[in-house]
Amino acid sequence: MKISLLGHGKTTLALGRFFRKNHNEVKFFDDQFTASFKDSEGFVCYPSKDFNPNDSQLEIVSPGISFTHPLVIKAKHLVSEYDYIDSLFDLVFTPTIISVSGTNGKTTTTEMLTMLLEDFKAVSGGNIGTPLIELFEKQSPLWVLETSSFSLHYTNKAYPLIYLLINVEADHLTWHCNFENYLNAKLKVLTLMPKTSLAILPLKFKEHSSVQNSQAQKIFFDKSEEVLECLKIPSNALFFKGAFLLDAVLALLVYEQFLKIKNLKWQDYRENALKRLNAFKIGSHKMEEFRDKQGRLWVDDSKATNIDATLQALKTFKNQKIHLILGGDIKGVNLTPLFEEFKNHEVSLYAIGSSAFIIQALALEFNVSCRVCLELEKAVQEIKSVLSQNEIALLSPSAASLDQFSSYKERGEKFKAFVLKD
Repeated sequence: MKISLLGHGKTTLALGRFFRKNHNEVKFFDDQFTASFKDSEGFVCYPSKDFNPNDSQLEIVSPGISFTHPLVIKAKHLVSEYDYIDSLFDLVFTPTIISVSGTNGKTTTTEMLTMLLEDFKAVSGGNIGTPLIELFEKQSPLWVLETSSFSLHYTNKAYPLIYLLINVEADHLTWHCNFENYLNAKLKVLTLMPKTSLAILPLKFKEHSSVQNSQAQKIFFDKSEEVLECLKIPSNALFFKGAFLLDAVLALLVYEQFLKIKNLKWQDYRENALKRLNAFKIGSHKMEEFRDKQGRLWVDDSKATNIDATLQALKTFKNQKIHLILGGDIKGVNLTPLFEEFKNHEVSLYAIGSSAFIIQALALEFNVSCRVCLELEKAVQEIKSVLSQNEIALLSPSAASLDQFSSYKERGEKFKAFVLKD
């Protein structure tokens, strides 16, 4: 079979290895290539312009490639990674799948849930951890998948047993073209889910047509406190705050529902679940606090790649002066709601990256103090020269990192290195 993999990344490379083992002819197409060549694994790679849909019997697209891309538009046999994996399931092996999606918190919630479900041999994959094809080859029985809006957009058949949607805020608008498309992608899986499946959703989407028309069973949530009450957990039983508390609470809710499906009693597992969850360590670059050599507080929130994540960070330091590093690739999002919130805080901005001058213009409009630094190191130096002991220095950029860095992780690591440098 002639297979074209659109995009040369972690997901498609894992698929490439699987297809080659099964004696298929595999070709990669990607914008980053200017001429045909063989990569380090011996795969044949071509520039996107060389893709010929008539010379291909199956195309699987890397989730990062938008539906507006010429590769996707030309494709005649396009299948999502999720749908292709779903086609491999049979009576011999079909895993139980839980999908976690949302604008913010999905990585933390997926990791928490995988830990809670480890007695059931849960493994995490999708956006984090292992590509789906590798989970399939390992025959893991329970998959907890961090699922992106990109994957959901392309998926037309596959659905999970439980789908958790944490939140939907303005993000990835360059990819999806507008917010409505982004929201529709997040809710699309509901149209595929049968009566035997369960969707756990924010209350504000209760009246949305995709939700109303879905056959899936539904649970709606609003505030952490209400979910804790339903689970009969005291409000002080968890050590997390703010957005992380909601992540923890939703992981517990999914766990409780999974136990119910398995005909197991929540009260028999609740105490142990709380112990496990309270031992969970929040990952790097998410509201990670550290101090410089003068004992001043700096916060690495490099994973805040959209407005909502930065708004959550601001709430944490409500009554303190904040020196905020903002900017990067804002993905077509209007930052005005963020600047409206600045009225409620004492904040000075340090603008970096490709959106620095957009931030400067908004700062002028909203009368917010702003220095255009362009580079992260310069922003750190500027803050070092003015930061007092009782103030906060916060990297929470509301933007993706790829205009200047390889990832939000690299951005966070460089931030820490610049702060701790003499």
